[in-house]
Amino acid sequence: MELEYFGEELDKLITLDLPKRGVIPFLYKAARKISDEPLTLKAAKIIQGLPEKSNVIIVTGFPQTYKALQETDGPLGAIALARVIGEFKASKIFLMIEERAIKVMENCAKVLLTETTKSNLSFLSFPLDEDKARERAIEIISELNPSLILAIEKVGKNLKGKYHSMKGMDVSKYASKVDILFEMAKEKGITTLGIGDGGNEVGMGNIYDAILEHVPNAKRCSCECEGGIACVTKCDFLLVSSISNWGAYGIEAMLCLLNHEPEFMHDGLMEDKVLEASIEAGAIDGFTHKAIKAVDGVDSKTNGNMVEIMKALIG
Repeated sequence: MELEYFGEELDKLITLDLPKRGVIPFLYKAARKISDEPLTLKAAKIIQGLPEKSNVIIVTGFPQTYKALQETDGPLGAIALARVIGEFKASKIFLMIEERAIKVMENCAKVLLTETTKSNLSFLSFPLDEDKARERAIEIISELNPSLILAIEKVGKNLKGKYHSMKGMDVSKYASKVDILFEMAKEKGITTLGIGDGGNEVGMGNIYDAILEHVPNAKRCSCECEGGIACVTKCDFLLVSSISNWGAYGIEAMLCLLNHEPEFMHDGLMEDKVLEASIEAGAIDGFTHKAIKAVDGVDSKTNGNMVEIMKALIG
């Protein structure tokens, strides 16, 4: 069957609105309007076209107002993408997250990554301070010369430079200022890719108008900036999904298909184990703010089933 078919089916799966936000159909429509192919297929082709053994930066991290803890959405998808990009492109992967959440990424990596990928993996933090972030961005681009910078469920700034949760709460003091890295990447011609589910993540600037129209708190937030939660930072290509991890899994599935190795995709059991590892390292469910095996309110069994369905589709 043609790749376009699988892309369309994977897009349907990753936009199934189990978190019940009610905004994904509108955001997906806006993102798809500026893409000539299904989002999962287009994103996978971008990654497939990267030079062999190049450096890839995967950015994640959405700290919650509750004790600034990292949510479970983001790190799991980042690790899944690190696994397939490391395997199929022999790339050196740099996983970037807030300093206090590095342990979450390390725990996930221990469960999911192959030994080959682990040997080519590094963990990076990024400054919370804007001036230091600018200096660090210059260093990273100069030293690593990445072929791709990919953000998944990475909180991004609004038009007033503030960072917000979906409920409109200000999380600026907890969030690393990676928007600067994406802006510099654009200046240098480095490919950037974003994955998000709510409108407040890096890359969502691509569909800013749709977010303002359909997402609650997009225009006006709960903090004194009153600038709303909508992220203004753009990327070269945006993938929208109901849960950001699912968007990463959709790309993972398509990359496995493109490389004729559908069995390499991780399964539901692995999904459950990596989610448990993230909780053990201090991650919390972003909806309930509890240390439970759930992602955006969706339980572990359902997340595992979603992975299994994708794997069955490409198999």
